Amino acid sequence: MKKINQPLNIMKIGVLWFYLFALIAHFFAPEGYSIINNNFSQLGPQGYDLAWIMQIAFIGSAILWLYGLYLNNKTPVLHTSVAWMFLGISIFIVFAGIFKTTLPELQLPLSSQSTLEKDIHLFAAHGSQLLGLIILLEHIKYSTGEVKKMHMRILVALFVLSIIFQFGPFMGLTQRILAFTHSFWTLTYLNVYKA
Repeated sequence: MKKINQPLNIMKIGVLWFYLFALIAHFFAPEGYSIINNNFSQLGPQGYDLAWIMQIAFIGSAILWLYGLYLNNKTPVLHTSVAWMFLGISIFIVFAGIFKTTLPELQLPLSSQSTLEKDIHLFAAHGSQLLGLIILLEHIKYSTGEVKKMHMRILVALFVLSIIFQFGPFMGLTQRILAFTHSFWTLTYLNVYKA
């Protein structure tokens, strides 16, 4: 148990937590939901009675990251700047879990606050992605050799996938590839550099 109860391990468990509950949410997806065209957030849209599954995915993963940061504060292993950025990501993810997006295909009547809630969710989602990219840039700055090359490859892949996600077709499929790529990097390379 002591080996698991380490900052980096807890934060990596947070990543796996998100995917576990996102997978469960796929089995209870709203009618009209498409893995090809709809993103993770739309598995738990406003007005959907099973939206709480995705809220558990978001908020649970963020709580695990916050716990990992608490452990890191007691026994620092994360670089200070990375720890602060992960704190920001955790806060953004909590907001993404509290404030839900919409799913137009669901065609449920929503309150006048639905646009504001969707905008907060979108802001939180983009904010967490931006901080994640900054963490990757931090790793590129301080890495050398093959590890630095791998960071660069991941950065190029994330950049290309982000453009496709924003402007191309198949938003759901592209977001999943984008998320898995970033998660692979987090699980494999988080904090592998010397400042």
